[in-house]
Amino acid sequence: MHVETENESIVRVTSKEGLGPNEGSICVVGRFGFNHVQTPQRFDTPYMRVEHRLVPASWEELLPELGNRLNAIRRKGTDRVAGLISPRVSLEDAYAFQSFFRKVLKSNMIDTGARYGFMNAALPIVEATGTLRPLVDHEDLLKAKVILLIGTDPVAESNITGLFLKRAARKNRARLYVVDSEAITLSNRASDHIRVNPGGESLFVSVLSEEIVSGGNLTSEWLTRKEELFKNWNVDPGAYQRLVHDLKTAETGVLVTGRKMFRNEKANQSIKNMMKMIGSLGWMEREGCGILPIPETANDLGVLMMGATFEWLPGLLDARNESSRKKWESAWGTSLSYGSGGGLGQILQGIEEGKINALITIGENPIGHFPSGSKVRQILGKLDLIVSLDMFQNELVDMAHFVLPASSSFERVGHFVSVEGFVQKSVQTMAHWGESLPDWEILEKISHAMGSPMGFDSAESVMQEILRFLPDLSPSTRNGEHFVGKTGDIHLVNPLSPSSLLPNVEEKVNGSVSRRKIAEVPAHKANRSSVSARFASWNEKDKPVLCESGLIPGEGEFIFSMTKSLFHSGKMTLQDPNLKKIQSEGKLRINRQTARKRKIKKGEKITLSSAYGRCSFIVEPSPMVSEFELLFPEHFADSQVLALFPPEIALSPETGTPTTRRIRVSLSNETVS
Repeated sequence: MHVETENESIVRVTSKEGLGPNEGSICVVGRFGFNHVQTPQRFDTPYMRVEHRLVPASWEELLPELGNRLNAIRRKGTDRVAGLISPRVSLEDAYAFQSFFRKVLKSNMIDTGARYGFMNAALPIVEATGTLRPLVDHEDLLKAKVILLIGTDPVAESNITGLFLKRAARKNRARLYVVDSEAITLSNRASDHIRVNPGGESLFVSVLSEEIVSGGNLTSEWLTRKEELFKNWNVDPGAYQRLVHDLKTAETGVLVTGRKMFRNEKANQSIKNMMKMIGSLGWMEREGCGILPIPETANDLGVLMMGATFEWLPGLLDARNESSRKKWESAWGTSLSYGSGGGLGQILQGIEEGKINALITIGENPIGHFPSGSKVRQILGKLDLIVSLDMFQNELVDMAHFVLPASSSFERVGHFVSVEGFVQKSVQTMAHWGESLPDWEILEKISHAMGSPMGFDSAESVMQEILRFLPDLSPSTRNGEHFVGKTGDIHLVNPLSPSSLLPNVEEKVNGSVSRRKIAEVPAHKANRSSVSARFASWNEKDKPVLCESGLIPGEGEFIFSMTKSLFHSGKMTLQDPNLKKIQSEGKLRINRQTARKRKIKKGEKITLSSAYGRCSFIVEPSPMVSEFELLFPEHFADSQVLALFPPEIALSPETGTPTTRRIRVSLSNETVS
């Protein structure tokens, strides 16, 4: 991406054909979604609460007060301060975040926005392979003989991945299978679109995995479940058998999954079943084969690699394991005396029980993810201190005691890990907005105010520390310079400098000799031999497990769920004038034939009712939506939409992710007054 500015304002984002992993292509959000960072609604100064009102303040007058209040809470014991961070931040911000909490605040009560979905894939994948680096990349999609998409719309979720999949099907004639309740953009390029009734994806994965793992020798129970797929879940038996045949016989194959699967009630076990299946197919050992999970946001992979969640220290070492702690204690030269720690669920519980007294958030607003009846707002109201690092106003900001203006990605240097595992650098293209600062710098200022400075004086100094311990995170790209070494290298004892790990190559540039570090094969993908060895041990433990959906619509009912929009990427882009011209409001997508039967026209308002609430929607009939499904873009979901869902905070006992993502609803032509 090339960002063009004039008088410190962004005027255009362009690209060069063939450059970078995206080869010059940019998605809609990337090309047009830049004006939200230069709107008057952005915070341009810090705020602090004085007599129940947020008033502007300077950094100089605010920081001592904030430092004193955090010190007072820290003295009460470990895990007294909780933190939530957006997975859209850079490696530098995420690393500083977890360092600040573990080393300064002595707390492991931290979590990331990846908890709302992607963690359902990340946890089993790390357990099975030890890494979040993918085994396959976009180039492998072009070489694959068979590609299976389950519970994902890559065009909306990762536009560049979608382009490579289109090319794989069109030019390279890969056998492309789509398993989804709705038709997606790639359905018309698929060899077969196996259309499952809403909620049937998890059962489909269970049966398919058992079919592959057992070699087709299904027990009577599994045969019954297989017949159930054909009878009750609308699966075409012929397409299913063709898929099984192609998976077993293809020389190379890739399984692609994403957001819809991650947010399935049985997502965690479904991902495990997928891993069992590709292991049985021999895809773990075979080059060009594997699973490609599409992260939900810009830096899901990188933020988790940095240990910005209570499960993992940087390098994905177990944060609750004493041996892992000692390794990082040795590297950091400090004691990690935090308590047992916890994620989103444990944080809310700890606040409610009075065990957590303060919350610091970076680009995260937990109130916006749950129905008002869940009492998340009331729980957060028990806190003595709320600190919000953000760019725009939201429900949590309205409750905060300190609001600290964060710089946008255009105003800072940073690194991000792409869906393919490349570590890509972003450069600063404009000055900081007002008095805003990068997240890592704000945290450093707070640590200074507390008398416990972390010692970072620039984004470069943060990245240097990251590379000292995790050298394989050196920037890499398909047609650029690459790190030489084993993916997953961690140097915590006698850490080496990054430069000592890379071979020198001399080349002449403009007549002078320069030395650079380069490798023929980038380390963006997982090291297949080490992953295969770990996977073999994991794979011996269990067989595929049956996963059923409890959400079967009754007579006259529909399944309502929220989807990813092609034109927005979270709530922040709703502030962007360019993107709002393209899509300014959310519309309820309903099957076109169903709309005709109900005499519902495009643009009309209808009302959905669940066991918990009612909400009116503007309708957009579509031939791509299943007969029993209603879809709405999540970015536009407000408290009225969320009121359709159960009021309690329902979290998965395995992964701590929210489990209520779909709900049975009835439809009427009346509107809510």
